[in-house]
Amino acid sequence: MKENGFEAINNPQENFSPNLEEIRAMLHLKDTEEEKKKFQEWKEKLTVNSFEKPITIRNINEIVSVLPTAPNSTGKKIEIFFKKDVDFTDIELQQIFKNFSANNPEFEIGITRFKDGILSVDIGNKEKSSNNEKGEYFGHYHPISNAKNIQNQEKLPESFLAGLMPSRGDLIGWEKFFKKGQKINRIFSKNGYIEVGVPDNFAGFSKENLEEFGSKYFDLFYGKNSIGIKTEEEMIDYFNDKFALTIKIHKFDTNEKKTNELEGVE
Repeated sequence: MKENGFEAINNPQENFSPNLEEIRAMLHLKDTEEEKKKFQEWKEKLTVNSFEKPITIRNINEIVSVLPTAPNSTGKKIEIFFKKDVDFTDIELQQIFKNFSANNPEFEIGITRFKDGILSVDIGNKEKSSNNEKGEYFGHYHPISNAKNIQNQEKLPESFLAGLMPSRGDLIGWEKFFKKGQKINRIFSKNGYIEVGVPDNFAGFSKENLEEFGSKYFDLFYGKNSIGIKTEEEMIDYFNDKFALTIKIHKFDTNEKKTNELEGVE
């Protein structure tokens, strides 16, 4: 999304303004020279592609092999288009995220699905990814490796530390898709994913609730739990009460057995 974990605060209608540079420093989010070099080398070898001329694949396993292993350090949007003979299913897109997350990468990606068997993967950095508004924004990946730098983890929401909690920027980014009629969006991490749904009569999020949540959300990076939630159940209830969102939690089975899917939490 345009504004994921550490969203740019550029909306003139909002007063919320966290100290993003301080948070970036605390979490060690600056790209290393090695990461920059690795990404540049990958970019130079990437097959030229576009929506009109996507990379043709036979199965989804080919997609992750094309993706980089270092964050996008260019400051520019980099989107890779793929095509196969039939449309991508939800299960296939979930598997792409699961395959990608297996090595716990330190940067975000976002996936947009189009008709005629085309999808795009946006290559983000350690803070955010983007989307393509011309298609269905399926979801994005939250890295969790930098969470080890956050203090007082025992007091923080479990879902936040697991990369499975929406941020203020996620809500802002999703709003335009929900207003267009899309009912579900998703966040993935190494631990699993959440499906976030809105009611049929969705009209938009309360700006007051967004600003209040934004302030409390960024407190979490300082090890302060001013939201006051800890468990997955409390996280689900919080977003339902504040934003009328329904959240289903799905955990990846690391033993490759049947996925443990939780509607709410069982």
